[in-house]
Amino acid sequence: MTARFQARTRLMFAAAGPPHRKICELFDAVDADRDGYVEWADYQRLIDRYLSGYHLCRDDRRAMALQTAYALYWQELERHADGGRRVDKDAFAIAHCLVNLGRTFQALNGIIHAVLDITDTTHGYQIGAEKFARLLQVLGITAPAAVELFARLDTNGDGRIGCEEFARAAREFFVSGDPDAPGGLLFGVL
Repeated sequence: MTARFQARTRLMFAAAGPPHRKICELFDAVDADRDGYVEWADYQRLIDRYLSGYHLCRDDRRAMALQTAYALYWQELERHADGGRRVDKDAFAIAHCLVNLGRTFQALNGIIHAVLDITDTTHGYQIGAEKFARLLQVLGITAPAAVELFARLDTNGDGRIGCEEFARAAREFFVSGDPDAPGGLLFGVL
């Protein structure tokens, strides 16, 4: 790590508190091979879960959109982690803070849109409780409180979770100190 990155790291950690803890938990979830680093292959495994779970071919436009969205997100993480192809937990936490605060969630919003495009067959970029439960299942998440989680994420009470509600949950996860915020619950299990 460069001195500039180390100084940025110390400042971010000093102010981070609970969001930093949540991001470290996200690191543990993304580090599929448990080698102590996140690399593109870890995100590719996640993409493959979507493709397998939703029976998509790699040349399907939705699969390509998901691949592109994650690739853009990964490039931003690499850039903020000083260009490392393998990102350790500290660099991952800082890079996530910088990506998600500095870019107003643009990279993450791309992933949200791509996932909703895959899960929502009506193309309204929103999903109901049944499709939400399926999404959790595809990701290998056993969430006994899925119904309650869905209700908390559905902030407008229309029975569907849309892009804005997913984006709000993401913001809560990355910046809120409230561990019980719906975003902390959702991204804490993803």
